[in-house]
Amino acid sequence: MRNLLIAMCISFASLFGGAAHAYQYNYVSQVIPVEHTSYRSDLTFTHYSVITVQIVTPTLLTAGSSWSSDTVIYMNRYSNDSPTHPQSLLYPNTDADPTRPPGSVWNPNWTVSMNIGEVDANGLPTVWDISLLRQLNTPEGREDISRIATSNNGDSVLGGYETYYFFQGAVTTPGTWTMGATAVPEPETYMMLLAGLGLVGGVARRRSAKRRAG
Repeated sequence: MRNLLIAMCISFASLFGGAAHAYQYNYVSQVIPVEHTSYRSDLTFTHYSVITVQIVTPTLLTAGSSWSSDTVIYMNRYSNDSPTHPQSLLYPNTDADPTRPPGSVWNPNWTVSMNIGEVDANGLPTVWDISLLRQLNTPEGREDISRIATSNNGDSVLGGYETYYFFQGAVTTPGTWTMGATAVPEPETYMMLLAGLGLVGGVARRRSAKRRAG
């Protein structure tokens, strides 16, 4: 992830033809319980996730800041059941092919929201609302949706692949903002935390099942 962020910063700086600064803001959520439903196996279970957000912008965020075309938003959701395959959303989507039909795999539809209401004395957001929603239709005609959202009122995730699976989860306690390119821990840090929560959740489910059986 760190190498990707470095590449993002380099690419971002090149957009401004030698602009003096690019600022990176980092966000890490609280642990989010996420309910996952598999339609094919008729199975519903809960896993645990942490979302991260990186915002790269040529100007400092202030009260009233909103998204503009020179701002990059990168959001990830790490889960204990899929540690090496996070749900990832990056906008602007540099891989999109504008010659392809809108809403296709090669040119997804995006809904972007970024509003900064207030910042503290360190310039970190205290009131905010940021979200990315990607929607596309696969060549098989199935809809694929993916959304990650964060605000000072809490965070949420949602996604699914038509006829296969759907997931959603939310938490009402906000996470933590920092500033700087190295402030967000490596994914392995989240994996250790989430793996532990997964074990605790599994033990609790087994105990609950035994009580029902008894």
